[in-house]
Amino acid sequence: QGKVYAAENKFEVRGNDHPGGVIMDEDMTMLVDGKPFFPLVIYHLKMHQYPDVLPIGFNTVTTFQWLSRKNESFIAAEEHGLKVFFENNEKYTEGLHHMPAKYSPLKSMLMWYLPDEPLHEKHAELSFAFSRILEKDKFHPRTVIHYNAPRFRYIQNGADIIAPDLYYINKKLNTEQQNYAAYANSYNAANAAVNFNKPVMMVVSAFGFETYPDFLMTAFIPIARGVRGLMWYAWDEGHGKGLSYVPEAQQYLTDVISKIKKLEPDLLCPERRPFTEPIFYTQITNEGGEQKEIKKNSGRLLYGIVCGNEVKGTAIVVNPSPHAIPTPAVKEAVGKRIKSVFEDDDLKELMKPFSVRAFRWNSRGAKPGVKRRVQQ
Repeated sequence: QGKVYAAENKFEVRGNDHPGGVIMDEDMTMLVDGKPFFPLVIYHLKMHQYPDVLPIGFNTVTTFQWLSRKNESFIAAEEHGLKVFFENNEKYTEGLHHMPAKYSPLKSMLMWYLPDEPLHEKHAELSFAFSRILEKDKFHPRTVIHYNAPRFRYIQNGADIIAPDLYYINKKLNTEQQNYAAYANSYNAANAAVNFNKPVMMVVSAFGFETYPDFLMTAFIPIARGVRGLMWYAWDEGHGKGLSYVPEAQQYLTDVISKIKKLEPDLLCPERRPFTEPIFYTQITNEGGEQKEIKKNSGRLLYGIVCGNEVKGTAIVVNPSPHAIPTPAVKEAVGKRIKSVFEDDDLKELMKPFSVRAFRWNSRGAKPGVKRRVQQ
């Protein structure tokens, strides 16, 4: 406690000798064994299903106490190279008397799931759960999840990480695409509720009915706001409900997660600057027999994040609109954030509806960017 470690450009931090130990650094990024880690979590599965989720790209699974009496889920996770997000699903705190000391030494342990949606539990119980885990396990963060993002203002003292969960939005994605924006709004509200002082992850939809744009937008809109991890709900809810029952949806998400992993070095960069811009599109009209191009405001926002600095970096841009964005509008939006000039080849095409694009630049011979300084 209280030690500060400086890392070089590889962003590895040494000093935590606890196997699988987790540190949250000053820019809210998770470090596992000293290396940056972006959690890609899947909810609700049993040990025999772990091999099924590996090809999709998940790196973390949720589990419960009844699957871990003899550390079964932790052992299986380690065998498959997975981390564990552990939930004590009992709605009382007695189990916490022995669990923190029992699971802390396990290498696959990643983080604790505090009482789910703490609305009815007394604040004293939430505080007890937090302090009890902290007393016995100083090496893994404690996470609280809630569907009402502003409520984090009142329960944030009981957690190291917060994660909004949009249940009411998740169930409507297949019919109301305009709800994509709620993912940005919820992320922003959660961040504001904790005064931007805690890492924010997000629970996103994986019921099985989602379209490819659903998966792409609900992942990359939070990413463009700066989210520090994503949790998909859920693999197997039973009765034919869940991602495990829909191979087509699994393929969609496999592609989306492959895009996330390709950009992972950028997402884990200590310099990140989210931005939003109004989305304009061009409409062709016939007035008096003459065709005209009219620039119209779609009433939506383009989301983006600049990862890096003037020397080296990537801009990730998300178009959540059903309209294509003209090339000059995308270039202008990104160009406001960096002085580097893109070559014409970088922005040849319109940005398609419900799409994500990444633009990289690298000025050789210049000074390196920010180095991590991490407090353990």
